[in-house]
Amino acid sequence: MNLMRGTSSQVDVVAAKIASKYGQNILTKVVKLNFTNTKRVKALLKEQ
Repeated sequence: MNLMRGTSSQVDVVAAKIASKYGQNILTKVVKLNFTNTKRVKALLKEQ
């Protein structure tokens, strides 16, 4: 799985897939937690 950079919705989807597969704690290792993307990823995870 390729890790994308930036703030697009595609980045959010990839990060959500990673978190779904490995658990939300993996986000501490692959994303910057103080960015808006993290909030959107967590929202995507709640929708699943």
